[in-house]
Amino acid sequence: GQMERVLAESTPWGMDMVNITQFWAGGSQEVTPQKEVKICIIDSGYDLGHEDLPKSFDGVTGFIPDGQGTDYGVWDADENIHPRTRGHGTHVAGTIGAIGSNALGVVGVNPDPSKFNFHIGKGLGDNGSGSYSG
Repeated sequence: GQMERVLAESTPWGMDMVNITQFWAGGSQEVTPQKEVKICIIDSGYDLGHEDLPKSFDGVTGFIPDGQGTDYGVWDADENIHPRTRGHGTHVAGTIGAIGSNALGVVGVNPDPSKFNFHIGKGLGDNGSGSYSG
């Protein structure tokens, strides 16, 4: 059968498990960072085209390690074009910072992209492997 897409935003059960919602806007202990927060994710890459994540104009930056060949891939490709290469890194980014109050997807631990910037390090090649040797 066909899969039905629900156009609504959901809060993953883990958000309540870590008691994070009290720190969101309007929460009982709302937090406003005193300086810019940069969150670095080292994983398989990031889908800049994802509808529920910050874009490059929101301050998302990234890199691939020096000396990697063309088979390693890029950190910032659109997952619709390269479907198997950004999945896990994009998932991790969504857990941390999926945009809230937009009626799309899920809510991240920090749902307000004005309070942080992502810096993406491509630590895994497009084939899913990596190295800890630097």
